[in-house]
Amino acid sequence: MKKIVIIILVLVLLLGAGIAIYFYCKTTSSEEIYPTLDESLNRLEERGLSIDDDLRQWIAENRVIPDPLPEHVPESIELLPADAFVDMFYLSYTPVHRAAFYSMSGIFESRFGRIDDSDIYYDLPDAPPTMLLMNFILAHRIPQYQIVEVIERLVQAHISLGRDTNHEWDELPNADIIYTFDPEIISYFYRRQ
Repeated sequence: MKKIVIIILVLVLLLGAGIAIYFYCKTTSSEEIYPTLDESLNRLEERGLSIDDDLRQWIAENRVIPDPLPEHVPESIELLPADAFVDMFYLSYTPVHRAAFYSMSGIFESRFGRIDDSDIYYDLPDAPPTMLLMNFILAHRIPQYQIVEVIERLVQAHISLGRDTNHEWDELPNADIIYTFDPEIISYFYRRQ
């Protein structure tokens, strides 16, 4: 009888601890886990992007942080060998991000126009501090739904050509990640692992 009481007490304590953990996790807000708008803007400025009041307002109105964030699963993308990447683009560094971080399909420029701004385009031999497509979006102030439409067209084109979007060379951008406008979130998602 004494053993049964002890077992019941232990079960009650475990149940109580489980409930406490559940409610702690449930009440933790995204704002505590994900960066605030000001933190993301500071990170962009630290990486050399100049953000005036108009751009700050546009980012505030268009920034979306999905909860939960999409995660990149290592080895879900077949990577190019790092040395091939370096040789192909004459890089002076070994890339730490996948190709989608450094490049952008011409379809975006044909749809939204070209910008010859040093804040947007990089000299590829130098490692860029932020994602090229994100900079393009910010320069043109392109709403997410328009980028998603272009990405959907790219998906259809890849399917019709039999291309594998699970290969680094053909990986398509992830609008949910880009529209966080947080360079650390973007950098982490597009890491080469």
